Amino acid sequence: MLKREQVYSLLMLPNGHLALGFDGQGVALLDASYQLLRFIDNNDGLENLEVMNLHVDREGALWLALYDGVARVEPNISWTSFSRDQGIPSEVSSVLRWNDQLLVTTMLGVHQM
Repeated sequence: MLKREQVYSLLMLPNGHLALGFDGQGVALLDASYQLLRFIDNNDGLENLEVMNLHVDREGALWLALYDGVARVEPNISWTSFSRDQGIPSEVSSVLRWNDQLLVTTMLGVHQM
C-alpha cells in the first residue's frame, strides 16, 4: 500500500478511482485495487502540496482545497490554481461551485472567486 505523509482527504471519483490528498505530498490517484495510477505533485506544476480537501464538480474536474490556495485538475490532468495572488487570504478548508460561482472557505470566511 501507498506510504506517504498524513492523509487529509479521500474521495471516490466518478470513474471508481480514489483520490487521496496528503499533507505536503500532493494527490495520489488509485485504482479500485488500490494500485497507484498517478501522483500529482510539484513535478506536475502543483504549487502547494498540502491538500486539505477534494471535490469533483459536475464537469468531472477534481478540485483541490490547498493550504493556501485552490487547484482545479481537469479530467485530462491539467489544472487551474488560485492562491494569494488571486485573492485567497489564508488556509482553504473547502471549495464549492454554486450558481456558477466558486466559493472558497478559509480561516477568514467565505470568498467568491
